[in-house]
Amino acid sequence: MPAQSRRLVIDASVASAAGETLQSRQCREFLRAVLKICHRIVLTPTLTVEWNEHQSQFARTWRAEMLSLGKVVNIEESPNERVRNQVPKRKAVQKDLHVVEAAIATDNVVISLDDRAHADFRVEATANITWVNALAEGGHAIYWLKKGAKPVKRWKLGYRA
Repeated sequence: MPAQSRRLVIDASVASAAGETLQSRQCREFLRAVLKICHRIVLTPTLTVEWNEHQSQFARTWRAEMLSLGKVVNIEESPNERVRNQVPKRKAVQKDLHVVEAAIATDNVVISLDDRAHADFRVEATANITWVNALAEGGHAIYWLKKGAKPVKRWKLGYRA
């Protein structure tokens, strides 16, 4: 039985890291799994610009394949005042707000390598977002994709050990 299709907000940090080096292998494998499985990528105008500026050649080709398969979901920016009022006001946090806002507007999933942003966005308004670091989780993240990319308690921004 195929996995249920989920809309994934994949940060440009993953697109950038999916180059041709050995260290980039996990990001490439993760993106290949998204392509093979029924999941889709969410892009806002801001995310599209970031991908265009930072994506590796592999990620560029991958995104073109996703587009040709109809697996790209373009949405408008979705400002969320509740989130904006709770996160730190630092410039670095503010510039990444669009990522969590896109996740909230879709299926509450962010794929990012940015552990600093992960920590900054751990506020009540984002508690239901599943935040996956494709490098740190490696094969677990691909297994998660294959099993339907359902929320994992320990990967949620609201999880406290």
